[in-house]
This record gives sequence, structure tokens and C-alpha cells, in this order.
Amino acid sequence: MSQITGFFSELKTSFDNLSQSIQSFLNTIEAIRSFLKILFSIIPLDLF
Repeated sequence: MSQITGFFSELKTSFDNLSQSIQSFLNTIEAIRSFLKILFSIIPLDLF
């Protein structure tokens, strides 16, 4: 029984780490997008 409990706690830990990684990944994408928005609002698009 303790093996099953240990397995599930390890699974939960892995899942928590995964969701944290996904969350930080999404935050990074959001930061890049807002940075590009600011950049494109400063620089007119016809320069590209």
C-alpha cells in the first residue's frame, strides 16, 4: 500500500513541476508578445 501512496505522491510532484513549467513558459510568451507590441508601436511597420 505504501508503494502506491509513494507512487501517487511522486506523480503529483511531477505534475506540479510540469504545471509550473507550463505557467512560466506562458508567462514568457506573454512577456515577449507585449514587448513586440511595444516595439511595433514605436517603430512604424513600413520600415520592415
